[in-house]
Amino acid sequence: MDWLAEVATIKFFNSLTLHVAISVVDRFLKRQRVTRTRLQLLGVAAMVLCSRFAFACQLIIVTQ
Repeated sequence: MDWLAEVATIKFFNSLTLHVAISVVDRFLKRQRVTRTRLQLLGVAAMVLCSRFAFACQLIIVTQ
């Protein structure tokens, strides 16, 4: 998962987004086998989804 941490650093994602994305990937891998190339796709997709969710939560907190 070091490469996922590198992506988070390059794209300026916060640490919470990284930890949640790793959790999502881990939960998925408990249920489904994935090839190495698909693992990278899964990791990036999880990172994008978690960043969108974190951004939406920040907007809700700021507007309240």
